[in-house]
Amino acid sequence: MKPHTAQVQAAVQQLLLEHGEYVPLELLLATNRLAYEDYRAWREGRLETLDAVLADGQRESCAWLEAAQSWACALALTAEPAVHHGWAENAGTGLVASADPRLNALLSTRFRHIREHDQLDLFIDSAQTAAVNTLVDALTARNVSEARGALDRLVRINRDHGQRFHAAKLISALEAPAPEGPEQGFDRFERMEREWVPAASALLGARRRDFLSPLWRNIGRALDPAPFEPGNPQRHASRAYREGLDWERMRRSVLAVPGHENVPVLLARLAEAHWRLRERARAIETWFALCRLAPELFEKMIEAPDFLDWARRTGAGCGARSNARVVSGLDAARGARARRRARPAPRRRRAIARLRPGDRVAEPSGRRCTGNRAPPLAPGHPYGPAGAISGEAGSRHRGSTVSRVPER
Repeated sequence: MKPHTAQVQAAVQQLLLEHGEYVPLELLLATNRLAYEDYRAWREGRLETLDAVLADGQRESCAWLEAAQSWACALALTAEPAVHHGWAENAGTGLVASADPRLNALLSTRFRHIREHDQLDLFIDSAQTAAVNTLVDALTARNVSEARGALDRLVRINRDHGQRFHAAKLISALEAPAPEGPEQGFDRFERMEREWVPAASALLGARRRDFLSPLWRNIGRALDPAPFEPGNPQRHASRAYREGLDWERMRRSVLAVPGHENVPVLLARLAEAHWRLRERARAIETWFALCRLAPELFEKMIEAPDFLDWARRTGAGCGARSNARVVSGLDAARGARARRRARPAPRRRRAIARLRPGDRVAEPSGRRCTGNRAPPLAPGHPYGPAGAISGEAGSRHRGSTVSRVPER
C-alpha cells in the first residue's frame, strides 16, 4: 500500500515538534505500527530483530519509512547514524533492527537540524556534552553503574552543572526496590509525581518515556489489590499502567472494577486499551458506551485537538472503504450540541475514517446521543445486548505506542 503523503508528512512534523528530531523507530511507535511491548522486548534482548512484530510487515514498513525519509530530506534535515543499544540486562549490547538490509538502513538513521551553536558546542563543551549524553544513555538503559560513572565525570568537569541533582534523583529511582502492596504503591506514586517525573522531564526530555515506563508498571502491580476510589480516580492501578504503556494490564485492571461500565474515566481508559491492543471494534463500541453514560465528557474528548491527532496517527495509512458506518456512528454519538450543527466536523470524520477497513462495528441508528439515549451497541458487547460480536474484534493483541489519548 502506498503511504499517503499528507499522513507521512504530518507524522514526521509531529515527531519533530515532540522530540526535536525525526527517528524512524519513533515513527513506527507513534503510528501504532510497532507495539511498545515488542519494542521493549527487542531492547531487552528477547527479540533479535523487529521483523516479525511490524504490524504492516517489512515491505509496507519500508515504503512508509522511505516516504518519511524523503520528507525529512525535503525539510533540509541532516542525516546521522542511529546506533541502537540494549536495556537493563541487555545494556551495552548493539542491536540490529532488521535482517533486511534496506529496512535496517532506514531504521539506523536519524534526522535533525544542525545549527551553528551545535558546531560551537562541539569544540567548547565537548567533554561536558559527552558526559551528559553518556549519562542520558545510561539512565534510559537503566544501567546504574554506568550512570553513576557518567555523573561522576560530569561533576569533575563542572561541579555546578544544573543537571547533577536531576541525575542523582533518577539514579535513586533505579536503585529503589519495587513497591509491595497498596501502601507502598501510593507512597511511590506520590514520589513519582513529586520528584522523578519532573527530574526525568528536565534531564531526559523525550526519552523520559523509556525511563519512567518500568517504574509506573511497578506501581501498577503494587496497586492492583487496591479498590477503585470514585472520588480519586487517578490513584488507581489503571492510571499507573496507562502511564507505563502497559495496555493489557490497564485493560484488566479496569475490567476488575465492579461497575466499571458506570464510571466515565474507566470507560475512557478501557476504550484506549482496546485501541492500543488493536481491538478497534471494541474500542469504538466502548466509546459509544461512554457517550451513553457521559455525553458531555465524550463530546469534549473527541473535540480535543490532541485526541484527534492521536486518532489520525494511530490509524494512518488505513483505507477508508467500509468506514462510512464508523464515521456516521461517531457522528451520531457526538451529542446534542452536534445535532445543532449544520455540518459534521470534517476533522473528526477524517480521523475516524482512517480505521482499518477490515474492522466491523455495528452501525448505530440515526438517533443522536442525548442524555440516556445513545446509539445501540453491537450484539455481544459487554455494555450491549447478548449475542455474537461480528468481525474479528479482540483477535489482535499487539501492544501499545508512545502517543496516548488524553484523559478528560
